Amino acid sequence: MKFKREKTLLLILIFFLGVVTASNEMLVKINLIGYQEEYEVYLSVPDEINLGNITKDKPYAQSEKKYIYNNGTKKFNITVNLDKDYDPVFDYLYLKSYGDSTQYKVDKFIISVDKNDNRTFYVGINLTNFNKTYELNNLELNTTLIFNAIPA
Repeated sequence: MKFKREKTLLLILIFFLGVVTASNEMLVKINLIGYQEEYEVYLSVPDEINLGNITKDKPYAQSEKKYIYNNGTKKFNITVNLDKDYDPVFDYLYLKSYGDSTQYKVDKFIISVDKNDNRTFYVGINLTNFNKTYELNNLELNTTLIFNAIPA
């Protein structure tokens, strides 16, 4: 009987300690409404860029100067991704800003564009280290670059 009473007291003590420990913290929740920053995104990039013929003798090409227009109401940082389904040859695409000699892989390229402004960039490809072969000789390949506007 004494053992049963001690066991009950021990359970009550453990429960009480658990209640005391849990009661020293309180979660506070609110729902904020109407605090979202208002801005408009009007990003414009060229519909298409044709880099022309790429051969083993001339495994690189760069576009002429192209523009990213931001006609929105906020400065944006622009990132670029390749569409999910693309040929591995497009892993060798690069982008670079006007006046910058660094060539960035597509997913590493970031450019800032002020509101109501534009920035100049180039798209290129360099297949110097590309070793894949194809069954056909004259392939017309294409992919889609997706430009993402992130508020700066």
